[in-house]
Amino acid sequence: LKQDDNNMGCDNYPGYLDKDCIYWWYDVPEFLDRLNTDAPAGYSDWRWANVKELVSIVNYEQYDPAVSEAFNNGCVAGCTVESCSCVNTYEGYWSSTHYPYNSYFAYVVKHKDGWSSPAYNESPSLDLRSVLVVRGGL
Repeated sequence: LKQDDNNMGCDNYPGYLDKDCIYWWYDVPEFLDRLNTDAPAGYSDWRWANVKELVSIVNYEQYDPAVSEAFNNGCVAGCTVESCSCVNTYEGYWSSTHYPYNSYFAYVVKHKDGWSSPAYNESPSLDLRSVLVVRGGL
């Protein structure tokens, strides 16, 4: 699902499609429930992107953002998902993928430079990050 820069607040649809909305890892399931209830783009089967999906949009030949143009175009303050596609380049994106050596960590991908690494995901983690949602198979 595309993200925008609508600056409408992150508590309600369509505001929470803003690239600057950030969440604690353990709050993402609640976010997904709200999202699928609101059924943006007419779909209610959105799921949390895994680390492979987040890395798959990285373009290492670009920087800030290090993503293909399809994922960051027309991104200006106030744009909506109908007129732009944006990525958060500051916070990074939580993935649904746990770190295999310690379940208290999950992978994070930063689309500023393509960096990915495990990050502590349990309360009281201070790590608030963006979430990218996708549809379809894993």
